Amino acid sequence: MYKGALKTEKRLTGKALVMAQVAIARTIYRCQQDFDNMHLGLTRKINHTLKTQESAKKYDPEAEMGRLLSGIG
Repeated sequence: MYKGALKTEKRLTGKALVMAQVAIARTIYRCQQDFDNMHLGLTRKINHTLKTQESAKKYDPEAEMGRLLSGIG
């Protein structure tokens, strides 16, 4: 995406080229931040976090109820 946006390298040089590169980088960063804050982006982050946590065990209501009841008697 960045290289595609830099087709201006052939026309710009010096300070103008650097300023164009900075503007492109800022725009790409802003788009990424917007995506990450959308529902889809948040869902993707949550799913990734859940997949990477191997030690987290899934909640089993029957097992939890058995554990709680065994502690009573």
